[in-house]
Amino acid sequence: FDIRKEAAWALSNATSGGSSEQIRYMVENKLIDPMCELLTCADARIILVALEGLENLLKVGEKDSNDNGINEYANMIEECNGLDNIEALQNHHNNEIYEKAVNILETYFAAEEDDQNT
Repeated sequence: FDIRKEAAWALSNATSGGSSEQIRYMVENKLIDPMCELLTCADARIILVALEGLENLLKVGEKDSNDNGINEYANMIEECNGLDNIEALQNHHNNEIYEKAVNILETYFAAEEDDQNT
């Protein structure tokens, strides 16, 4: 478990301090799936770190989407059940996790909800 915790911190730090090019490189090398898996662990701090890391990835994906209008990183998160995990965190007892999850959903996944409602 300690290794997982350290890995979560390392990945999140890399996404927060890394350039867009470095973040793209990490995504190309399968960073999203392990970050999404961390959303299901019992440690609230690790969940927050994972959410922050995913949010950093989504910001780069959003910047890249200006070219074609599609945030590919949001799609990748959805493909590895990350979206389901983030939605489940809306019911988390930790208010900080709840707020971070809602913010990510509203910022990066709201268009999908709008599409489903029409």
